[in-house]
Amino acid sequence: MAKINRYTGDLKAFASNSTGTNRTVFGDVTQSDTLDDNVNADYFLGWEIVGVNDKPDKEDFNGLGFTLGQIHAYIHQMGVPEWDSLQEYPATAITNRNGAFYISQQIHTGQDPELDTTNTYWSSPLDMSEFYADSGASNTYVLAPADDKPAPNSYKNGHTLSFIAANANTGASTVNVAGLGVKNIKLSGGADPAAGDIDGRTELVFDLSNDWFELPSPKGEVDHSANGYEILPNGTINQWGYVSGVSVSGDTIIPVVFPIAFPNSVLDVSWTPISTSTTDNIGAYVNSVTLTGADLIADKDSVSAKTINLYFRAKGY
Repeated sequence: MAKINRYTGDLKAFASNSTGTNRTVFGDVTQSDTLDDNVNADYFLGWEIVGVNDKPDKEDFNGLGFTLGQIHAYIHQMGVPEWDSLQEYPATAITNRNGAFYISQQIHTGQDPELDTTNTYWSSPLDMSEFYADSGASNTYVLAPADDKPAPNSYKNGHTLSFIAANANTGASTVNVAGLGVKNIKLSGGADPAAGDIDGRTELVFDLSNDWFELPSPKGEVDHSANGYEILPNGTINQWGYVSGVSVSGDTIIPVVFPIAFPNSVLDVSWTPISTSTTDNIGAYVNSVTLTGADLIADKDSVSAKTINLYFRAKGY
């Protein structure tokens, strides 16, 4: 069947311009434009209300046509009917709740989609504003819808939003969306975002089980210099460095400073001495590890001085 073209204009119900009582509520003698009045007990009985030897009244025909037309006009007007607590919704049904659209997850009645924070009966809102304006400060982001779509009235699992951060973060951060309460922003696995992960356009996804917003793809960062580092999307930081011209004899402490400070913890530090002699036996140990550096211990097997170069690596988050 070919597509039916939409009526051009404000579609109204049959007999909506009826005057006086030329149209009455089905089975009654009064006129009403309200659906709740027209969809009554007689409406559900249909023409059973007419006796065997009686004729249906013209007014009832008008009333029936108006009621059916008014329902169609309402759907034409709204697009998707508004949610009602008495309506039964099968799986995959769509409803409109205060301007946000939801998909039913199973057959049910009386489950308000705005209150279903676990998505047991309804999906996350389909038409909720995804783009927000930030009015907060660095590390404390305050978001409100940047368009005419409704703001959420609760945090729902999987709710995805994006915003342009007014200020780049310098470490652990929080967000408050539409005044619903402050939530932590975390990387996958629970690590705090590194400095600069939140900068410019940023996307967040709410994780209900952990009660935080997750930063799915923080901005990677790398410095390929001799003393450099890389920050991975999951928050892991790998660092490396090169030190030359170190004189060692016996046990020698070689303090090194990492290219950048680790925000949270150091997981591993190692180093490798470089010597031009194959007869030198130099043990490589690590001591006094902090977020900003470590002491490298060169254990040479003789007290005679030897000049070496070395590479070091550090891993943390």
